[in-house]
Formats: sequence, structure tokens, C-alpha cells
Amino acid sequence: MELRVKILIVTILIALLPSSIVAVYVMTNLIPQYEKIVYEYFVNQQKRSLEKITQKAFDDINSRCI
Repeated sequence: MELRVKILIVTILIALLPSSIVAVYVMTNLIPQYEKIVYEYFVNQQKRSLEKITQKAFDDINSRCI
């Protein structure tokens, strides 16, 4: 191979390596943490909604019994 082609290939590999490392880090660390945070948020929202609904149902039952 010609020297220019070899230099070009090496330059491209060196340029792509850091972004590949960052992409792997994001996929293995940041995305799962974000998904966990979002999942916990929605679970907590659903839990609060269910607590409000059950509390309202109990309040309605209690007001009818009195």
C-alpha cells in the first residue's frame, strides 16, 4: 500500500477510536442509569395515583356509612 493510504487509514482509526469508546461508555453506563431513573419515576407516579384513588374510595365509603 502507498504511504498516503496507510497514513489516511491510521488517521481515520485514531479519529474514530475516542468516539467509539464514548459510545460504548454511554451505552453501558449512562443509558441504563437513565432508564432506571425514568422507570422509578413512573412507578412512583403510579403508586401515588393508586394511593389517591384508594384513599378517595375509602373516604367515599366512610362518608356513606356515617
